[in-house]
Amino acid sequence: MFAESVSGQDGGPFELTEDEILAIGIFLRAVNALENIRSSIALATDLQRAFKRDRIPEIVADTKDAIHVLTELEAPISLDAVARLKRALGEEEEALKTPDRRQRNRALRRTIEHLQAADRRIVDRSAVVAARQR
Repeated sequence: MFAESVSGQDGGPFELTEDEILAIGIFLRAVNALENIRSSIALATDLQRAFKRDRIPEIVADTKDAIHVLTELEAPISLDAVARLKRALGEEEEALKTPDRRQRNRALRRTIEHLQAADRRIVDRSAVVAARQR
């Protein structure tokens, strides 16, 4: 237990305000969404070179999870990022259903563009929130 460790002996328990707890929650949700986006971009990039679609559902699941963690609070973390994630989701679903490799790769490229834009919006929004907390 932390309280029994050497570091825990120096000041007792952490006492966080409601605003600090909210800020930590927002930070963790942003990190979660960014990891989902990173994973989706890496997989979409790999799948552009592959001849199969069997892993596209993983990209869809990561994007849906990113949307969920960004919108589960009363005030969404970044509506701009959520909008781009929803566009990415539409492209992912298109890539999943099309049998044509070229069309699938175009949809995956557009997916990556939307995911990268969402990533930037989350990082920008998180920086604004962090600056306000100071």
